Amino acid sequence: MRRLVTLIAAAAAATVLSTSVRTEVTLRASHQFPGGKGDVRDVRAGKDAQAYYEGKAKQVDDATIKIFKDHGVEVISLTPGQYDAWIEVAKQSSYKQFAMDVPDGQKPIDGALAVK
Repeated sequence: MRRLVTLIAAAAAATVLSTSVRTEVTLRASHQFPGGKGDVRDVRAGKDAQAYYEGKAKQVDDATIKIFKDHGVEVISLTPGQYDAWIEVAKQSSYKQFAMDVPDGQKPIDGALAVK
């Protein structure tokens, strides 16, 4: 039971943490090629920028996982089906309780659940 509670707490913290790190971003590449006109160099510059920021997001994810592991929290990976099942359990238990106990507690839950 303790392991399950630790896992749920860690997953909830990681979800909230990832929500604070990941926000909707519009990437703009500065270069000499005509933008928005289908120029292959413009498209390539946008893809390079996207790849760069996805790499940075992965580094943040990896660092977050390392921090949890360094503090004795067991970190596991879930399949999409397992994740969906976990979210449904959390909505009926810990998330529901958090929303009732914390003023405006539903707002961070909705934000965390919006992260894909």
